[in-house]
Amino acid sequence: MGSRMENVHGLFMLQLVNEDLCVIASGSQIYRARQKATVVSEGTYTKQFKTLWDYVEKLKKTNVGTTVKIKSNLEGDKSRFQRIYICLAATKKGFIDALRPVVGLDACHIKGQHPGQLLSTVGVDLNNSMYPIAYQWQRLRIMQLGLGFWNS
Repeated sequence: MGSRMENVHGLFMLQLVNEDLCVIASGSQIYRARQKATVVSEGTYTKQFKTLWDYVEKLKKTNVGTTVKIKSNLEGDKSRFQRIYICLAATKKGFIDALRPVVGLDACHIKGQHPGQLLSTVGVDLNNSMYPIAYQWQRLRIMQLGLGFWNS
C-alpha cells in the first residue's frame, strides 16, 4: 500500500520544482508538499482501511466460494489492521482440477510507512507455468533480541 510518489526522490523533485516552476524550495517544504499530494491523490490509510471491508464483500459476492480472512486487533475504539488472506474461488478450483501437486511459496518485504510482507502460494500448471493460488499481506512485528532483529 505504498504511495506512487515514493519513487520520486526528494532531490529530483526539488530540482523539478526549481527548474519548472522557478521556485526555490527547501527539502522539508518538498517533503511536506509530497505528503499532502499523496493524501489528496490516494487518500489516507484510514480511509483505505474503511474501504477494505467493502472490497471483501464485493469480492465474496462476485466470486462465490472465495476465501477472505482479515485479522485486526482492537486498540481502544479503533481497529488496527494486521493481515489479509485471499484465495479466489476460480484459482482454488483450478488448483484442485488441473494443476500438478507442486506448491511453491514466496515472500517479499514491503517498505514504506506500513512495512509488511507479501506472501504468495503458487502451483505449476500443465504448461509448466506458475499459477497463483493464494496471497496474503501481513504487518511486520520486529523484536530486538540480543544483537539482532528477528521476525515474530
